[in-house]
Amino acid sequence: MLLFMAEAFAGCIAPPAEREASILPPEELRFISLVNSGKAYAARGRAEHAEDAFRAALALRPQTVSVQSDLGASLLAQGRMEEAEDVLLQAREQSPDNFVVRQNYARVLYERGDPARAIAELDEIIDVLNRVPAEELAKIVRSPVGAREMVWVYRSMAAAYFALGQFDEAVCYSALASLSAASIIEAGRHSRLLMSLDRAPGAFTVLRDTITVHKSAVPAKLLLDYGIVLSVLGDNNLAKAALARVLTFPALNRVDRRTTHLARLAIASSENNRREKKLIADALFDEEPKLCEMALVDPEHYWPVAFADKIQELVEKLCHDQDEFLAEE
Repeated sequence: MLLFMAEAFAGCIAPPAEREASILPPEELRFISLVNSGKAYAARGRAEHAEDAFRAALALRPQTVSVQSDLGASLLAQGRMEEAEDVLLQAREQSPDNFVVRQNYARVLYERGDPARAIAELDEIIDVLNRVPAEELAKIVRSPVGAREMVWVYRSMAAAYFALGQFDEAVCYSALASLSAASIIEAGRHSRLLMSLDRAPGAFTVLRDTITVHKSAVPAKLLLDYGIVLSVLGDNNLAKAALARVLTFPALNRVDRRTTHLARLAIASSENNRREKKLIADALFDEEPKLCEMALVDPEHYWPVAFADKIQELVEKLCHDQDEFLAEE
């Protein structure tokens, strides 16, 4: 489970205005241009070009911690973990309270398969965020500091503890992230973690409360999760209502539409409803003629094991002999 969220680089490359050229020396303008260029390349997924730009900027100002951090992130994006760790350790030594550097270093540790050391680094980030006043941190990282930084740490803690198999701790930090952010996105992440651990009652509570608060703003994916959890808990009527609503979303993507039909098929099968089974099976094959050759469940959603197994079993039966499957009581 990879829940470490990469920070989004922003900005586009623009030539300096004439008035800036008259104020800033050429070397300063060159440095700014290289940094902006590196961030723009990183935002577009061109990590190798971002690396070149950041290295050129560091050639002008070797001890710039923020650029060292950006270079480390670009090396991480290329899978060059040892180089990324070396660069970020150097930056971390220069500025131990720069939590952005520490975030990137924690990512490297996690990606290198060392979640225990990642947790230790994340604990250090929590100490920094609690110890150093927000206005001082803002000066260090040159951007506003708020609750989102702590949410990131909690979510990353959840991922690292999950990787270690310490699921109670993972759930605890995931809940903290969800509560701290009070957002649909974090609620969805927390519910999916609970689903992956087959803690359907807990996922149900999170999803129900989120839907109650946000109502029409709830996205299709979260409503789909809700329908699946309801079906796992045996509340078929509410599950069918939720899944029917999912299908009304005009921008529903193909994977979510297929999964919605599969969840409806599981319910119809459990109720021995031949008519519904046929209607849903026909819709599935109309939309996905190669259904029997596909990966059925979206792995990004960490579905409940019971649901995933049930879906796999149903489709195997459907693809083996559709008539026999539809005739089953």
